[in-house]
Amino acid sequence: MNNNEYASKKLKRLRDRKNLTQGELAEELGVTQQQIARYENGKRNFKQDFLLKLSEYFNVPVSEFFEDGKEPKEQTMFIPVYDGLSFKKTDEYIELPKNWFKNKNSIYCIKLGGETALYKKGESQYIVFEKD
Repeated sequence: MNNNEYASKKLKRLRDRKNLTQGELAEELGVTQQQIARYENGKRNFKQDFLLKLSEYFNVPVSEFFEDGKEPKEQTMFIPVYDGLSFKKTDEYIELPKNWFKNKNSIYCIKLGGETALYKKGESQYIVFEKD
């Protein structure tokens, strides 16, 4: 599989994980739905600036879009991030190992502003917990 094919499949997986249509993603990124479809179908080559835009939007490194010779293992899962205890859902997700949790359907993540947390990514800190 060449890098463009790999990036196409990765884009589709990331879009599906956020439950977005091609049109919704296109609107978020300021492109057309047809462009997203062409990227996902491998009919359009990924350009550096678009890969950067995708990596920022999905909060993943640009290297996620390049094949590393290993088959992707579904050892992690994407968890929606909520803004405080009001459970107001953000459009942000974090990726954590699946084996941290027993019940994959009742996991929540809250973004904190404090100094300590269970999980830290970049400048943000998170508490991740499993609902009874």
